[in-house]
Amino acid sequence: MQGGAVAREYAHALWELGRERKLFPGLLEELRSLHDLVAKDVQVRSYFESPRRSREDKLGSLERNVGRQVSPLTLSFLRVLVRKGREDHLRSIVAALEEMIEREQDQVRVDVTATATLAPDVKTRLQTVLASRLGRPVVLREHVDQGLLGGLVIRVGDLLLDASVRTQFKKLRARALEAPLEGKQS
Repeated sequence: MQGGAVAREYAHALWELGRERKLFPGLLEELRSLHDLVAKDVQVRSYFESPRRSREDKLGSLERNVGRQVSPLTLSFLRVLVRKGREDHLRSIVAALEEMIEREQDQVRVDVTATATLAPDVKTRLQTVLASRLGRPVVLREHVDQGLLGGLVIRVGDLLLDASVRTQFKKLRARALEAPLEGKQS
């Protein structure tokens, strides 16, 4: 995570203001949407992360393209990032802010990786089962890895549950190699 300490400082300041003004969860959703836009659109990302673009150009672009679509606090926050040359820290700031909110709400983050996006009913069922087992509300973050043959990989903090088909095949292969061959005499 780029600029972890810097990201946590910015996230903490935003968290305090957001809590004080009762702007969550909307504020977080706005920041996630902006982060997703920057992450998915190469042109937008290169524009805002380019050191060749002046801060004035970036600020003007923010005003024109984002100004009316986000809350005044989000726009003000983005202006600060640009003025301080920290716009490339947006991903880390959003992640740090999510962690703060989850901690405050006693939630546990669970990362689930699958070969494709989970169907809504599967996602809901998985979230319910995990919350029951963990004894806390679950924030499910979904990841897609088309390299998996099937199944799921679930991470809760440092705990990893690998129920992917690839891992099952590896385990099966290892057991097969360890097992004595039938009919073989000692």
